[in-house]
Amino acid sequence: PYSSFDALPAFINKSTFSAVHVKGSVPLLRGQIVLSSNCSIDGTEDSELLLSPNSSIVVQNARLSVANVIITKQSEKDADEDEKSSVFQVRHGVLELDGVEVSALFAKNGTVIDAENSVVTLQKSAITSSARSYSSAVASVGSKISVTASRIATTAETAVNFSAQGGIFELRKSG
Repeated sequence: PYSSFDALPAFINKSTFSAVHVKGSVPLLRGQIVLSSNCSIDGTEDSELLLSPNSSIVVQNARLSVANVIITKQSEKDADEDEKSSVFQVRHGVLELDGVEVSALFAKNGTVIDAENSVVTLQKSAITSSARSYSSAVASVGSKISVTASRIATTAETAVNFSAQGGIFELRKSG
């Protein structure tokens, strides 16, 4: 019943579990979109979530499952991103991407998935990340990271596909 994503975070955070079905291109709010309740986002027919330059999805003490969606974030070319810029921030939560294509073009620095004490699962998905100075696909601290049948590519002066400090890291049938 929603024609934009603006009202959804408040609705999702009031529920125990929410299922969101996406069709077409959906622009997301500016700033952080905090999800503190369990949610699944399923796409149909080339569905796309468009993040604005200053936006990111924060999964906090919750589970977010995303399937069959293209997620795109493009920063403004002249932006000076000395702060940590990301697509997903996962704090004591779970992020599952299945059949998802994530494309992030950061101005100066950026990390697609930034996880802390969390679980991140990528299956049959792809991450492409680019920045001028520093670009990372997945950065984690004390987290369990599982990547299966997925493609990861980063470009920058310093390009890091995966960075894991503590926790468990598993990579299978991926490139």
